[in-house]
Amino acid sequence: MPFVTVWRVVVEAASPLSLSDGHGDGVDDVSLVRGADRLPQLTGTALAGTLRRAVGEQALERSLFGHGEGLVHRPSRVEVGTALLHDSQGRPATALMPDPRDPLLKPLLEQAPELRRRNRHGPFGGVETGAFFDRAYLPAGHRFTFELALWSPTRAVAEGDEQVVVDLLWRGWRVGGWTRAGLGKVMVVEMRGRRFCLGRREKPTTGLGGAEGELKHYLALPVLGEARAADLHVLRRPGALASSSPRTHSAWTATLVIEGGLRVGGGTRSVGQSAAASEADDTPYSEPFVDWRGPTAAMDWRVVLPASSIKGPLRHRVSFHDRRLRGQVAEQLLAPGAGPLPPSRAEQAFFGLASDNDRGHAGAIWVDDIAIDRAVAMGHAATMRHLSIDRLTGGGREGLLYTLENLYRVELPLRLECDPAAAVANGADATAFGALELALDDLRRGWLGLGADWAAGLGVGVCGGAPQWRPALPARGETSNGAASAPPDVAA
Repeated sequence: MPFVTVWRVVVEAASPLSLSDGHGDGVDDVSLVRGADRLPQLTGTALAGTLRRAVGEQALERSLFGHGEGLVHRPSRVEVGTALLHDSQGRPATALMPDPRDPLLKPLLEQAPELRRRNRHGPFGGVETGAFFDRAYLPAGHRFTFELALWSPTRAVAEGDEQVVVDLLWRGWRVGGWTRAGLGKVMVVEMRGRRFCLGRREKPTTGLGGAEGELKHYLALPVLGEARAADLHVLRRPGALASSSPRTHSAWTATLVIEGGLRVGGGTRSVGQSAAASEADDTPYSEPFVDWRGPTAAMDWRVVLPASSIKGPLRHRVSFHDRRLRGQVAEQLLAPGAGPLPPSRAEQAFFGLASDNDRGHAGAIWVDDIAIDRAVAMGHAATMRHLSIDRLTGGGREGLLYTLENLYRVELPLRLECDPAAAVANGADATAFGALELALDDLRRGWLGLGADWAAGLGVGVCGGAPQWRPALPARGETSNGAASAPPDVAA
């Protein structure tokens, strides 16, 4: 192929990343994949698989990434290299023995990995027995550099496919595990690229971002991480920011104002500055992240409401509304001999189904983490003292006076994404989409709480207006041919 287009891409983890090595380490359920330098990596196979799935069109996907069916095989024209982690100076770490004094690399080399812990909720909203697990992650803000090459037989093919690749990179994508629960969101920080003409009979002309290069320019490209490739042109678009979601997704955004307190415990540090806060028995959950200040970076921390803390309550409420709309009452579902309560149709369609056979499938809903800046959290933190009451005597139980640190009157920017086509393929009908809309309406009105103790008034918030999906999802009560399909509401 006489043409090759090369991109050097710098990406940043907009949320924590968890690229698994396929097994635990005897302590944690899932550990990070690491290179010979002991630093976490974004492997080329993971990046290529993510980009391939993002194409969406089968013919184009096969043309770019190849295919093999029977005796017909076509190799991939896209080559993706392993992404190298950046140090605090913004340089890809290429040494076999990284500098252990670097403030970004030192925690990754010397300390145990950060962990996200989750509980799985059952059909009644309670935690299932034994369903507690954790996953190692790389803190948000870390940057990587990788190289991507596109081989093309002609200049015309190169020009068309280059735009496809640029669109794929600039649109939002997620890589690794737990991507539907807030992890793995990646954004492009910088992209450099150039087309090189390798054919002897071809005359170089203008190409991607500037003049085409020749074979001698391609061979002279520096190794990734050694220096900025002067022969690659900086590619920028008007606005210079990547899209936040794939082309096929609909997005729902809202700002929820917590009316009382918000409790998402399990933190390791106090947020408030008072003496009572420093003695709190439970503090808001917080995570470290990389804060880039121009070309350099340092570690910092912030309060986080994990996406799983939003996805869990939402999943349970969607299932409730779906059963209500279909007239499935508890007396029938829980009758003697009925067996375990299966997930509702909407729950399976939007949130996936785990199965040991080929019936399992991934969900169609993605939820973003909510990060609260440390300074903002400090201004909204306050402590609350609790005394456990003896239910027999009505008096306080000895030794059970404890202090909780919560956030009050804090704003939470919510963002969800839905792939309607994937939901329909998973079995979603008009009633299922209606159940999703009703669950989000409950959240918006303050009828669905987030975090712990929302039955006691915590975690309840409201948002002004009526947020809508953009683009809109299928309307409740309509099928693909517009006919009414959803049954009338029944009493809750």
